[in-house]
Amino acid sequence: MSKQAERAARIGRIARIGDAVAKASEAFVAQRRSDLDAQQQRLSVVENYCRDYARLTEDREVAAQSVAVWRSYREFSGWLSQMSVAQRHEVAQAQFLLEAAADEAAQKRNFAKALAKAAGRAETAARKEADRAEQQALDALGRSIPPHLAL
Repeated sequence: MSKQAERAARIGRIARIGDAVAKASEAFVAQRRSDLDAQQQRLSVVENYCRDYARLTEDREVAAQSVAVWRSYREFSGWLSQMSVAQRHEVAQAQFLLEAAADEAAQKRNFAKALAKAAGRAETAARKEADRAEQQALDALGRSIPPHLAL
């Protein structure tokens, strides 16, 4: 095996590793996207519950229940609001992590593409070298055939 062919094989292996790393990074992006979707869904549930509970609290206030009951409704409503704010933070963090993972995956994919191009160029160079060597061998063989045996 020629040096060019060895180099092409080595770069080909590196390109396959680069592709595997890029695929793993892309799978991580998919996981981050799933995490974001889950956090957004939780936020939606909390916000819907906050709205429903606020309506319920208003209805109960109109019904003129005791101050203690009214206070407990308000405290629980405050807790729900805090939960909503905390969930918004979770969504923002999940979005940030998704964007960071997507950027990293794009960089790794670009690197894998560059490795694949380098591997392709190395394979082309190895083929050209092999073709030249074969042509030289054929030329040498042609020169070694006595003229009376030549076609």
